[in-house]
Amino acid sequence: CSPADQPAVERFFEEAWRDGPFPFDPAGAHADLRRIEETYQSEGGLFVLLWDAGRIIGTIALRPLAPGVGEIKRFTVHPDHRGRGHGRRLFRDALTYARHLGYMRVLLDTIRAPGPAMRLYEKHGFVEIPRYNDNPDADVFLQLDLTGR
Repeated sequence: CSPADQPAVERFFEEAWRDGPFPFDPAGAHADLRRIEETYQSEGGLFVLLWDAGRIIGTIALRPLAPGVGEIKRFTVHPDHRGRGHGRRLFRDALTYARHLGYMRVLLDTIRAPGPAMRLYEKHGFVEIPRYNDNPDADVFLQLDLTGR
């Protein structure tokens, strides 16, 4: 992701989250998406854009939280492109990158909702843990131990 991608990133999140519980708020709750390089791509982090026909159709970020610990953020697939394996591929690539960086654990926060994302987390071995951050919108906190996989 480069600064030149910023308009496309904002357009993607505006569209992808339009009908969700938390509409895109780039000046508030989602201000990190206007600081992608500093928030996600520094200190070994990553922010991936999945493109199709010149449009972003998915994103995932991985950022360091503490030595040996990373956090998955901004994992989103556009509603028009769900169910085609794009999320699975993005998620797998982020976990591969976390292992490459030597992370021992990966954390993520989300909302408790049945669906493909929760099944994907469970399939990869994530387990529920106590709250680890102050995200007011999240009500599920998950961890994957990378040392045994």
